[in-house]
Amino acid sequence: MSPTMINRNKFLSLVLISLFLLSTSLAGCVTHYSNRKASYINNFTHSVLCELGSATSCPYCSITSAILYKIYKSSKYRFYYVTLIADKNNKARNRLLGDYNLYGFPTCFFDGGYEIISGGYSNIKYYEDKIVSSGERNVTNITIVLYARWTNKEMENLSCEITIFNNQYQEYNGFLKVYLVEIISRWRDYYGNPYHFGFIDFIANTNLSIPPKEKINLFYEWNPAESKYNDVDPSNLMAVGVLFNSQAHQSYSDPPYNTKQFTAYYVDDAVGVKISDTSKS
Repeated sequence: MSPTMINRNKFLSLVLISLFLLSTSLAGCVTHYSNRKASYINNFTHSVLCELGSATSCPYCSITSAILYKIYKSSKYRFYYVTLIADKNNKARNRLLGDYNLYGFPTCFFDGGYEIISGGYSNIKYYEDKIVSSGERNVTNITIVLYARWTNKEMENLSCEITIFNNQYQEYNGFLKVYLVEIISRWRDYYGNPYHFGFIDFIANTNLSIPPKEKINLFYEWNPAESKYNDVDPSNLMAVGVLFNSQAHQSYSDPPYNTKQFTAYYVDDAVGVKISDTSKS
């Protein structure tokens, strides 16, 4: 059965309105590499990442947002997603417009653009098929492990320790991004429902090279007071670490029309950790 898609004309109108609005307004508890409890039903080669491009002015984004959260909560797949709310966060906007040459909202970029859904679909299977397609592809044999903790009970600094293992017999070159997200976002969709995994900042955003059969350890800190988000709830945060391969691929943000070209870098591995509120421990 073909998925039910929003009316193309309405979607185009929404795109123009949303892009116009964007152009005019523009000693803690340690969490281990993955604290999701999941019973997977697949043989994925890695954990899949979806970046959801959204805006609070977009009526159809609530459909996609709800479906992705339902899939995540089901624990059927090795799967994480982050919501990039372009009209509320400049770094999210730059990721969507600068890196992905965004066509409109909503758009889902699976594994850095290996699979893309442009528009709002009501059939959950359409999203699941993209997740499975991404998860079953061949990837570089590399592993990311992430630990996160508050450095003191006052929660003045969030410390991230990342270990990356290059399990292959050749040098690995790629990009590391660690997304800091609010599990229940401060921002709400068009219908007043809170987004989930709403992106607020990058803890890390860097290129890297790892020699064959070696590992590297990286350390980063995030200070709420130095960001725009010094009012974060420490118990409502999650860090999502992602490795993107440096090999470039041509892709389009508006399938099947393929008029908005961008350079895609596919995901090799991803991991997410929920950061505990140490004042309650």
